[in-house]
Amino acid sequence: MKHGPLLILALVLVLTFSFVLGCAKVNEIKSMTGELEPLEDQVDAVRSFPMNKRMDGFVIKGSILVKYSGSSKNITIPEGVIAVDDEVFYKDETIQRITTPSTLECIGYASFREMSALSQIVLSEGLETIGEAAFEGCESLNAVSIPSSVKEIAGKS
Repeated sequence: MKHGPLLILALVLVLTFSFVLGCAKVNEIKSMTGELEPLEDQVDAVRSFPMNKRMDGFVIKGSILVKYSGSSKNITIPEGVIAVDDEVFYKDETIQRITTPSTLECIGYASFREMSALSQIVLSEGLETIGEAAFEGCESLNAVSIPSSVKEIAGKS
């Protein structure tokens, strides 16, 4: 997934600086390269990074949908989500219709796999990658319209 490095960088920043956020006397951290970095320059970036947003049953880390725990039959994935992580909706038995946002670029491995009630999914223009087994086992799904922006469809999708 092309947005993985940004998420990894943010996670490294959070893990690196979270242990010193409560230490008032720490004013710099020595990096792996040996250069000194002022702590105050990094703390604001760490605090402002959107680690977890929860809305209407959606759990979004950064701009990646990582979990859905709602109970709606018809859902619209929120605007701003650029990727649906692996197996987010795997084996969901409730959802019948999903609409994706215009910001969605990537559907991960088995994201919608074995959703027994899913009968319709609206994939928006802008989607580029559909991961392996994304719709495998969706017995109620009769057809999927693939947007012209899709560049890659992995096997078994």
